[in-house]
Amino acid sequence: MKVSKPFILGVAFCTCLLALNPTGYAYLTRGFAIVELLNEAELVCHGKVLSVRSGAIEPDASFHPPLQTEGGIARVHVLNVIKGIKAGEIEVVFRLSTNSVSYTQLEQGDECIIFLNHQGNTYRLVDNHDGALPIPPHDPLHYKSDSPANRLVEELVFATREDKGRIRLVCAEQLAHLANDQAVMRLEELVHDDDMAVQGVAYAGLISADHPPPAGDLSKFLARTDDTKSLDRFRTTAYSNGHLKSGVLSALQRRFNVVGRDSDREAAEKWKNFDVVSVLRSVSFPDRDESSWIACRDIAEILGDQIDEQGVPAVMNKTYRKGSRAMVSGLLNSDNREVRFAAARSMDRMLNTQHQFPFPQLRDWEAGGKEQIDKYVDACRDWVAAHREWASE
Repeated sequence: MKVSKPFILGVAFCTCLLALNPTGYAYLTRGFAIVELLNEAELVCHGKVLSVRSGAIEPDASFHPPLQTEGGIARVHVLNVIKGIKAGEIEVVFRLSTNSVSYTQLEQGDECIIFLNHQGNTYRLVDNHDGALPIPPHDPLHYKSDSPANRLVEELVFATREDKGRIRLVCAEQLAHLANDQAVMRLEELVHDDDMAVQGVAYAGLISADHPPPAGDLSKFLARTDDTKSLDRFRTTAYSNGHLKSGVLSALQRRFNVVGRDSDREAAEKWKNFDVVSVLRSVSFPDRDESSWIACRDIAEILGDQIDEQGVPAVMNKTYRKGSRAMVSGLLNSDNREVRFAAARSMDRMLNTQHQFPFPQLRDWEAGGKEQIDKYVDACRDWVAAHREWASE
């Protein structure tokens, strides 16, 4: 199976594809996370593709209007069953990719974890776009658990040990979504790998799984200036230095944002010893690309959503960690409007109820428009200029 893009799933990662076809615009109407794939599937197996032939298939109704595609039929040898009871050989009907839409492709010789539902005398991928996960060829594992989720983790852990390329990264990314003890333990091992790409995926996974990594170790990672040679090694820029760091910071922003909204005391308690300001200060970007400003925007939002040293969202009692004000003030001068806006909103949260602020808070990008956002940021800058002691506290 060609690994044409990272198997990155879930609410935060699932990308909707927009494709132009002769009958008009088509758009995806559904996406899956790996846990959903596991739950939706009747059969999840470690399979090897023995042969592939062409076959008819109905239009893809997940697009509007339905998209006509060609089909393929793969003969698959089921080597091991993660979920379900089927063994032996099965036939899997799948869609062939078009010039504008990428589907999961099965090719002779592939070994992968396949998520399937029964349909007539054949099987169909649960999701046409992410219905199979590539793994290194291996003999069937002797699973230690009857749980499908635990069996899937065993396969992913094995893959991260056996493969040294992109499959290892793809499988490591999925461990965070399953996040049992074995998955977390493997991610904790992977953060000590010498390969920066492996480290970045593992750190983002631990944070997403709500397991704070040591702040000092994470700071060292965020300060690395390595050229990961992502395009040469993995045929994608997704694992470049900047994109890896952006992925870690995005995971941190999502973690704090959820904790802050839910006021989940137990979750917040885990982060009270995490020195977020020192971690954010360590970030360096050897290459200025789109990942840099996305990361800076996330830094601004993390500062506003951070967990304080008492283990509660800082916005609840205004106990922001030392250095937060100076960082937010600095980001107000970014050359990117989204970064400036994120910094202004975080600054406003820090000031709320403590100071009379001269401009109404804009709560989201759409509410203001460029002109209003620029006025809002300018008002924040003016306030900082008039209260220099605030940023130095």
